Amino acid sequence: MIPHQPPWMEELWNELGVAEWTGLGESNPAIEAYHDSVADDDTPDDVAWCSSCVNWLFQGVGIEGTNSRAARSWLRWGVGLSEPAYGCVCVLWRDSPESWKGHVGIFLGYVEHDVVLWGGNQRNEVSVRRYPKTRVMGFRWPGGG
Repeated sequence: MIPHQPPWMEELWNELGVAEWTGLGESNPAIEAYHDSVADDDTPDDVAWCSSCVNWLFQGVGIEGTNSRAARSWLRWGVGLSEPAYGCVCVLWRDSPESWKGHVGIFLGYVEHDVVLWGGNQRNEVSVRRYPKTRVMGFRWPGGG
């Protein structure tokens, strides 16, 4: 059974507003920490970081993520859900469904024809944004559901 309030949901609200440091010649240490959750290699904040952010979030509550910077790596993680649950991982395609590119975030709900996601690297910050439902590739839940 999926809990009403997943343990990772409290921490994600604390991260809202974490943003890239553009034009400063430096990188935001918080985003570097997200990248460190998948590889300890001093990756700067201008490298795609949505998956690193979600990996960091799950590691913070003792759940292993994908250990990958690739958003679509989440399609092979945990168990698939036929219907989304509050707090589940939502994977979207980017550019085209056949592309290797994607985006990953935490599902909060629906608004009209959109999914509402908490995520990193959404307009270069941790934020809540809407995306068309037609871009959803899958919903995932940790472990055995």
